Amino acid sequence: MKGATTTRPFNYDGELFKIENYNPQWPTATPPPFVYAGANKPQMLKMAAKAADGIFMSDLSVNLARNCINDVLGYRQESGLSSDAFRFNNFMAWYVYDDAAEARFEARRWIGFRALFRDYMMKEFVSDAEFQLLLAHMPDIYAMAPKNTDRVDGVPDELLDRCVDKLTLTGGVDELDGIIEHLLEFKAIGVTEICLELKNHQAHGIKLLGERVLPAIE
Repeated sequence: MKGATTTRPFNYDGELFKIENYNPQWPTATPPPFVYAGANKPQMLKMAAKAADGIFMSDLSVNLARNCINDVLGYRQESGLSSDAFRFNNFMAWYVYDDAAEARFEARRWIGFRALFRDYMMKEFVSDAEFQLLLAHMPDIYAMAPKNTDRVDGVPDELLDRCVDKLTLTGGVDELDGIIEHLLEFKAIGVTEICLELKNHQAHGIKLLGERVLPAIE
């Protein structure tokens, strides 16, 4: 993307992919567009550190995000690249409603889409046996969303709740201070942006973010 928007004709001689004399007419933006690379794992992080303007992580804990950030900053330093304007974004699901029970219901209902199959994420807070249990029930966990339920036969409610607490931002409005503290933990380790997925009550969520969250974390 960066080469195609800055160099004409564009050539790329990669190990797997090659481009010769690509001369697109559509790139007109000056400066060229900011390029994020979606990356959580080592190989993609190493590539993205050198080729992108920022890293778009997904559902990572503070500890895992810290490790990614430190690795990327190290790769950039080794390559002689400045990291002053480099950005780190972490995608997270937001369920903060007036009704805490509704918030937790929705978070559990959609928890399958928080990538429960990623062992490197899950084993921070579940045992090997619990992880295998979740994998064995993944079709039913995914099915909670269309079935409008937050329970799966054979999976303890406590385990689903733990996944919600570790992988999402969930609670009642009276718990917002704790959620803000969690966001500040991300800021402290170098996350520059958070991308939030809002399910229900989007206007309510945007209002909370504007009135209470942004002033607290800026």
